[in-house]
Parts: sequence; C-alpha cells; structure tokens
Amino acid sequence: MVQRIPSTETLRAFEAAVRLGSFSRAADAVHLTHGAVSRRIAALEADLGQALFDRLPRGVRATEAGLKLHRLVADTLDRLRAGLADLAIGPRPVRLSILPSFASGWLLPRLGQFRVAEPDIDVQMLAEHGFAEVRRGQVDLAIRYGVGPWRGVRSALLFEESLYPVGAPGLALAGADDLARTTLLHDSDRADWTAWLAAAGWPSPARHQVFNDYNLVLEAAASGLGIALGRSRLIEPDLASGRLVRLHPLTVPNPRAYHLITSEPPLGAAVERLAAWLQAKASIP
Repeated sequence: MVQRIPSTETLRAFEAAVRLGSFSRAADAVHLTHGAVSRRIAALEADLGQALFDRLPRGVRATEAGLKLHRLVADTLDRLRAGLADLAIGPRPVRLSILPSFASGWLLPRLGQFRVAEPDIDVQMLAEHGFAEVRRGQVDLAIRYGVGPWRGVRSALLFEESLYPVGAPGLALAGADDLARTTLLHDSDRADWTAWLAAAGWPSPARHQVFNDYNLVLEAAASGLGIALGRSRLIEPDLASGRLVRLHPLTVPNPRAYHLITSEPPLGAAVERLAAWLQAKASIP
C-alpha cells in the first residue's frame, strides 16, 4: 500500500513524460532538469512497486500500469485546475494561443465586434507557433493551421480556404517562364505550392525562400522579393489596400485548414462564449 501521496510536481512530471514520450521533453514542460524528472519517476515506481515506463533507445513508453495511472493523474490535475480557477477572485482573461498570421489577417479586424458583444470578457492573445498546452491549462483555446487531428485535445474545423499566387504590384505571372524567373516564397511546409503547381502543370522554380511565419512571407512578397500563395481568408486586407495583387486566376483548395483546439469540457462560461463566437464568425465567408 502506498503510504504517501506523491507531490504535485512529481505528478506533473509523470503526466508530461507519458504525454510527450520523453523525460527530456517532460523536463522542459514542467521546468525541471532531466535528472530531477528521472529521479521523481524512479521514486514513484519504487513506491508503487512496479515499472511505469519502458525505457527505449529514444524516449520512453508508458507501461499498462503507467497508462492507467496517467488517466487518473491527468483527470485529477484537470479537476484541480478547474476548481482553483472557480475560486479565483475576479474574472480571469480567456487565454487564446494563436498564430501571428491568423491574428493579423483574420482575428484582429473582427475582435472589436467581440468586445462589443461581450464587454465583460477580456481576451489575452498569445502569438506563437508551437504546441499549445490547452489540456494542461496553460491556455484556454488555440487556433492552429494544419490537417489535424491533434492527439489528446478536441479540435473543430474553423474554416478551409483556397490558394492563388500574389505579389507586389507590377509583377507578372502569365506562364511557367515567368515563374522560372522568380522566387517562390513560403513557410517550412511547401504543400500549398505543391498543390498549386500540380494544378497548373508547371515545374517548380529553382529558387525558394523559406520563412517561419506567414506574415513574413507576405512582407517579402510585398517587397518584391518573389511570389507567395495568398490564403483567401487571410489575404483580404492586403488585396484591399493594394499592397499585394493577385497574379493568376487559377485557384486551388488549400490542403491545410484552421482548427479551434480546446480541452475536454467543462471549459468555463467565458471560454465557451469566445469559442462559440469564433465558430460563428468563421462560418461567414
């Protein structure tokens, strides 16, 4: 029989190790050293009298006992966070993890409407590209760009979009020869350009410029450094201002889409209202 309840820090380290499949990544997630995580889990295994992980050449994998404990620990930590949030004095802002390009191209032009509709809800936006810890309570909602689904969270499609080439005013893109003389601008995933070039039947030019954020892709295009693919739902402000122009009539579906990421219910009234508003606005073309 276990004589003592493990510390919250130990349980958090254990939960992260199961979820991430690595003691090192768990250490980063809970702000401990790799050695501290390893020692805490070894002590937990000693208390329980059985192994919770299989140690692999690269990472770790939870045993059957480890998975059983993980379900209990994850549920307990979620309930504890929710209970503490309910006891907090005063309204807490809804924390929304969002891609910078989505924020500037779609959300910020509409956020004033939410403030009018929900003046009592404060939205704290965290612009980031990495994995959003909605399950662990670090953020309440996240919007991510990809094909999904994402493991361990709930995701709902916000909207899909189409793709077409854009560039600075004065550029021409009448055929493959024009494309061969320019530079393709894109983020680290070239799936969008691959889809468009396949539909056009054109070869990919030799020159590519890669950026880690779509806002930088559009900035480079507006500066005349090459041609980007406009994402129909995000490119509207740049086309309306004349900063960028559409260069070719061919439009293809984007293989990726925008998704709203949440933890399992309950989410809290303010979080639910923001999520509902985002989905309602996303349904409007």
